[in-house]
Parts: sequence; C-alpha cells; structure tokens
Amino acid sequence: MAGKIKNEILISFDENLSEREEECEKYADLAKKALESLMSRVLINSRHMKTEINVTFTDNEGIRAINKRERNIDSPTDVLSFPLLDLFDGKGKIEEYDRDPVTGCVTLGDIVVSIDKIKEQAADYGHSEKRETAFLVCHGLLHLLGYDHIEPEREAVMLPLCENLLDGAGFGRDCE
Repeated sequence: MAGKIKNEILISFDENLSEREEECEKYADLAKKALESLMSRVLINSRHMKTEINVTFTDNEGIRAINKRERNIDSPTDVLSFPLLDLFDGKGKIEEYDRDPVTGCVTLGDIVVSIDKIKEQAADYGHSEKRETAFLVCHGLLHLLGYDHIEPEREAVMLPLCENLLDGAGFGRDCE
C-alpha cells in the first residue's frame, strides 16, 4: 500500500517582521501544524494529489497595504486569501495544466495572515493565540477552496464547516 502524499505548506515572513523572528517562528509552527491537520480533513483527494499552500505572515501595516492594493480597502484585516484555482465550495476540476510539470503538485494559492490581528482577536474573543492562528489559516484555506461568506447562504456553509474542521483537528474554542 502506498503511503499518504504529504502536502506542502510554505511559510514566509514579510520584511516588516524582521525584528520579531522568535514570535514569527511560533506562529509559523502553529500554522503549519494546523494546516497539516486541516488539509488532510478538507482535501478529499489529498491521498491522490499533492497540494501546496503558501502562507505569509505580516503585521497590520503589511496586510493593510496588501488589502489596499488588492481590494482597494485601506484598513488592516486578519487574513487574505488568493486562490489559484477556480473552485466552488471545494468542488471543481483540476486540469493537467494546474499541476507543476516536474512535481505534479497543485498550488492552491496564498494566504496572508496578520500576527497583530492574531493577538488582538485572541484577546477579544477570549481564546488562545493557537486557536486564533488555526482559525485564520482554516478560514484562508476554505477561501482557497472556493468557500465564501459574503452571501448569507454561503456563510451558512462556510462558517460551520470551519468550526467542524477546527474541532475535529483539536483546535476548538477551548484549545489552549
């Protein structure tokens, strides 16, 4: 029996965080652990298809600049997602040209997370930074897979799915 295909999670840090290396490593480790568990739960074809996600950590100023450039919204946000595939609620066809010709890997897209927002929102919601990090990368992952929450009908699908995935991966609201 062939082993399970390991998905790739690439983590990087915005230059705004150059003085916060130890803090960055903590969040990178949390995000990687959360995504490894979440990806195995949400990617139905993960045993047959190697996927890649790029996660970049930044601060509020960095994410504000990206938000302004990409969405014309001049304020910081917690997480931004930039999908590379045309999926809808986790469904869609992966074409041969979506795969890297050398590795066969399918890149789902990029997630950008504000470390400042992780801290702020964990305090605001009264849960751990570990839980908030997992929530934001799960939220970003679902956007990469074509889930959305703009319309109430779509929100009614995405948000419970996010909570169920987090609970199943050990990142529920009581996660320490």
